[in-house]
Amino acid sequence: MSDPLSIAGSIAGIVQLSASVFQQVSKFIKDAKGAEKTVKDLADQTRNLSGVLQNLSLLASSLEQETSISAFKAHHLHACRQTPLAVGKRLDKPLSGFNEGSRREAVYRSLKWPFSVDDTKGLLAQIEGHQSTISLTLSIDTLESMLKCLEKQDSIIGSISLLNQKVERLTAIQTRIEYDEKRQKIIDYFMKVKPQVYLQTSSRLRQPLTGLWLTESNPTFWKWADLPRSGLWLSRIPGAGKTILSSMVIEKTLQKSSQSVAVAFFYCDYKNIDSQKLLNVLSTIAVQLGQQNHEAFGILEEYHAGLKSASGLNAEPEPKDLLDLILTIISVYAKVFIVLDGLDECGDNVAEVAEAIKFLFEASSSASIAVFSRDEPIIQDEFAAEFAHIEIAAHTEDLDIYIRAEMAHRRQPHNLSIQNPLFAEEIRHQLVNGAQGMFRWASCQLDYLCDPSTNRARREALTRKPLDGRLYFWEVGRCQDASSQRRGGGLY
Repeated sequence: MSDPLSIAGSIAGIVQLSASVFQQVSKFIKDAKGAEKTVKDLADQTRNLSGVLQNLSLLASSLEQETSISAFKAHHLHACRQTPLAVGKRLDKPLSGFNEGSRREAVYRSLKWPFSVDDTKGLLAQIEGHQSTISLTLSIDTLESMLKCLEKQDSIIGSISLLNQKVERLTAIQTRIEYDEKRQKIIDYFMKVKPQVYLQTSSRLRQPLTGLWLTESNPTFWKWADLPRSGLWLSRIPGAGKTILSSMVIEKTLQKSSQSVAVAFFYCDYKNIDSQKLLNVLSTIAVQLGQQNHEAFGILEEYHAGLKSASGLNAEPEPKDLLDLILTIISVYAKVFIVLDGLDECGDNVAEVAEAIKFLFEASSSASIAVFSRDEPIIQDEFAAEFAHIEIAAHTEDLDIYIRAEMAHRRQPHNLSIQNPLFAEEIRHQLVNGAQGMFRWASCQLDYLCDPSTNRARREALTRKPLDGRLYFWEVGRCQDASSQRRGGGLY
């Protein structure tokens, strides 16, 4: 697979999106009688937006090889994507009727531009604003890169790199108190599984735009993050990028952490037996919360001292005692966030882990807990009543931008050369709808579409039905083997 995880890859996907919307709007200008001048202006500005985005993509590709800052952040990309995405969705229905219905019906439908004059002007203003932001970014980042080349000194850059900021934020959970050797031994005793390793890996893999539909646009998530106590259950099908999303939620909560707001997180991994044990889940949550406040660490230290037997050896803690410990530590803070990923991967321990997490939620008045898992009956029974529910697979924005970026990248080496733009759009629609939220399925299909040499053969490949759950993991393994032979591995 290509690298759709970079800023450049994300921008490439938006370039394809804006170009597609330009073609849609242009069709209204061509076929609709009395089209408003603002419609033509909208088409022109959308085309211009695609052009400046292409320049930004080229610049980002060069800057990503450096440790340079990019002045253009992910939320800017999100805004640039949302405007053409909204236009495209509104135009899909009338254009579908124009393309598929009779000519007489098409002419009738084409007369109806789906936006009011004011709405069209508003969209025009948004797109012009995006262009201004990007143009400014191009000048800033080009100057920054030029200065670095001329001076050969990183000190010219006056702020910390984004990567360093992220690492600093992720490690802040461990650096708020001054550790001595005794304290480090206590931390090592409880930290049987290191969730930071999983978080750092997922953060490296995440595409900059991934998950913004959740953290920036979803009122259910906002409510969970803002209320003093709330539960959130996010379910997904295999391959829907669940762990990537959970890591983004963790990072979002880490930004809120302080002396009075603590964050704990844990990744259950079917490949790591230690991560499936309730004792390790609770111990890790306890030690993370204990590290973020002096008073909290004192509680953890006192509990650890009580575990010593007469022989001086530490006794094994009991899950019930750990639950009481966590609740005591939570009481030190004004607010606590707990995020658990992959509950369904706990094997035979799913029920007891789910029950323990639910107990923490019910017994605390200041804990907001988010659980990521498959939609399995045993998990649903625990969380459906009291936790708000978000179905991850129901959201296709991340998948759509991923497929656009992949198709744009694969055209460059001509291994997916499609001269017919309408057929390219048909491929995108088929992949987005057929994947049912599974990134890996879409990647497999793109791999296969690269093999046929004709569009006829590619069209036949598109007729394959989406994989059901029984075949999914078998297909993933087969695709990974094929991908490794071609490009050396994949993402999900």
